[in-house]
Amino acid sequence: MPHYREVLYRSYSENLGRAPDEADERPDSSSFEYLRELLPEDRGAAIADLGCGMGEWLAWMQGLGYTNLLGIDIAVDELAACPDVPTLEGDIVEVLEKNKATFDLFHAKDIFEHLQKQETVDLLLSSQKALRPGGLFLISTFNGQAPFADTTFRGDYSHESSFTPTSMAQVLRATGFEVVFVRGIHSTPDSPSGKARRLIWKAASFVWEKLIVSRHGRGGDNPGVDAFSVAPDLLALARRPK
Repeated sequence: MPHYREVLYRSYSENLGRAPDEADERPDSSSFEYLRELLPEDRGAAIADLGCGMGEWLAWMQGLGYTNLLGIDIAVDELAACPDVPTLEGDIVEVLEKNKATFDLFHAKDIFEHLQKQETVDLLLSSQKALRPGGLFLISTFNGQAPFADTTFRGDYSHESSFTPTSMAQVLRATGFEVVFVRGIHSTPDSPSGKARRLIWKAASFVWEKLIVSRHGRGGDNPGVDAFSVAPDLLALARRPK
């Protein structure tokens, strides 16, 4: 019998009911604008998108003038829709293990929730070795302590894990990274509907955050970590020590 991942990742987006037929139907790239200030100034920096999917982020990076891009994914059908950048189909850890101290920046959006605990550690350890000293890792995933996080987790049968700001910082530090920050985000397009979604979430999440604080208190020292965020997503920035 085929492995469950082989079954689920074959035509992954189509099976979720969201495969675009045309490139211009991809999500609005304005939803990535919150990352612009975190990108390297050097447009020739070596950058890899881990779990690149259909290449929305890579297309956005191309539009900003970055030229040394690579997409890596295990889903062949996703890569077929990728923009005109080099791509590799295969296991991300295996690819990174063959490219020591090669990259300046990794980006990984919505892949950590698909990894089991050992796989998360393996990926982070391999990523640190594949980054040059001082290289950065941008990670985004859904926030496991946000309202309806369980709905998000169970909404995709391939999900394996969830993270809070605290647990994300924990595993990053344990695998040798310096945590620059872990914070909550709500990345939506700058369309009227996207702005409305952010406003509604901000208003509705006020009580939820107060409940988390009342449960855990605000004690402890966790620099750079927004431990009580209830935003729907997390953004982490980590650095390989120099």
